[in-house]
Amino acid sequence: MFTFPKAARLRHAAEFKLTLDRGAKAVNRHVIVFGYPRDAPTAGLRPVRMGLIVSKKVGNSVVRNRVKRALREGFRHLQDLPEVRAGVATLDIVVIARDHAAKASAAEIAGSLRHGLGRLAQQRSRA
Repeated sequence: MFTFPKAARLRHAAEFKLTLDRGAKAVNRHVIVFGYPRDAPTAGLRPVRMGLIVSKKVGNSVVRNRVKRALREGFRHLQDLPEVRAGVATLDIVVIARDHAAKASAAEIAGSLRHGLGRLAQQRSRA
């Protein structure tokens, strides 16, 4: 039901760069979320795609992988939102984990992701 297939991921450096350079930014305690709207849904791609950046500042490999799993799980559950299912939001997001994410629970990390996406939606509605 909730998966993270290749079609839902940013996989190329150019996609990351475009989102980081031109996208809107929302910052909170655990993550920084960049969002860049795509022009039109491309065949075979999910409405919202996500890329992750979790540097060594966050912790060792065990900690980094735990943070990535928590972010992926939060993203999977966001796929069930009505506006995402309807394809209203065609968005590429890049999530950068901050060092505070190392000590946070999976629920806190997922909540930070949801909060960041909410802030991006507010910025989009104002523009």
